[in-house]
Amino acid sequence: MATNTKGKIIIGAGITLVVITASTIIASALKKKKIRNKIYDALNDKTSVAGQQAVMDREDKHKANLGFNETFWRDGKNGILPDTNYLTPNMYAREKARAIANAIWNHGVFGIAEDEDKVMRIIKQHKSQGQLSQTAYAYGQAKLGNLEGNWGDMGNGDLGEDIKTALRGTWYGSEDYLDALNGYIESLPY
Repeated sequence: MATNTKGKIIIGAGITLVVITASTIIASALKKKKIRNKIYDALNDKTSVAGQQAVMDREDKHKANLGFNETFWRDGKNGILPDTNYLTPNMYAREKARAIANAIWNHGVFGIAEDEDKVMRIIKQHKSQGQLSQTAYAYGQAKLGNLEGNWGDMGNGDLGEDIKTALRGTWYGSEDYLDALNGYIESLPY
């Protein structure tokens, strides 16, 4: 019996082509699945700053930044530690907390006179999110005493919530500063 060499070569080449094509399709599908899983994991991330901001309202996104976490300056968060070169003595953090409180709570005659520009100026004096965290801690933990305007003792507050109240736009025409706030804080080193 004579062997059909030409037929065997054609069959072998066909089988090789099928195996290579199947391998390529399987490898492509596995690569796509791996990429898809990374995307799904990123979307379900609720521990990182970006993951928390993704699920928050626009008015609350600044609260996810480490600068508004009252303990970040001391303990870090999610493996991120503040740069200790930027941290300041507690008395300076307390002074900034008091200045922010005065800008927020120094109501005018009609009770609508938060000084948004002053709040933003004070926030922009912070050189890192760790430093802002120190101010948030001082704002929330220590009584700030009588503030300007004779409105009594306004300490022990939540800086993130009070900043939201002071900087969001209102029906009576004050400008919305929250996007500018978020942009500035995200640009700060830790």
